[in-house]
Amino acid sequence: DPRDLFRGEYVELGYDIGRVPARLLEGPPPPANTAFYVTLEKSQDGTWQAVKLTREGPQEASSAERIVLKGRTRSGGRIADANAANAVNFVRYGIERYFVAQGEGPKLEALARDKKLAALIAIDGRGKAAIKGILIDGRLAYAEPFL
Repeated sequence: DPRDLFRGEYVELGYDIGRVPARLLEGPPPPANTAFYVTLEKSQDGTWQAVKLTREGPQEASSAERIVLKGRTRSGGRIADANAANAVNFVRYGIERYFVAQGEGPKLEALARDKKLAALIAIDGRGKAAIKGILIDGRLAYAEPFL
């Protein structure tokens, strides 16, 4: 299980929004570790889909159906055909690690593999995200006290 020397055991969380289609960005592919803003829209099934990738901060206020997250590219370089269905920018939002009590990691990893785990995310006005809690089968199971 992953561990941080100072903070202990954690679960690595993956999100579909971490793979943003390259066609959503106008201009050349970004270098690694570049700051970006990803606009997400809520779909009818309640999931969030990336609809826009920009280098500029939010130009519009977030709403219940549309939010903007600040992230950083994990990889960069040239993409031969940015319109190809599989061309993506890999983005990290700072919500990919959730720290847990020792021994809890494997349980949560198993739930994540079975698609029973979801993260409850708080987003400030500048697009910065933080994990507010963890849901198991749609019910709050872990909560962060300060968000």
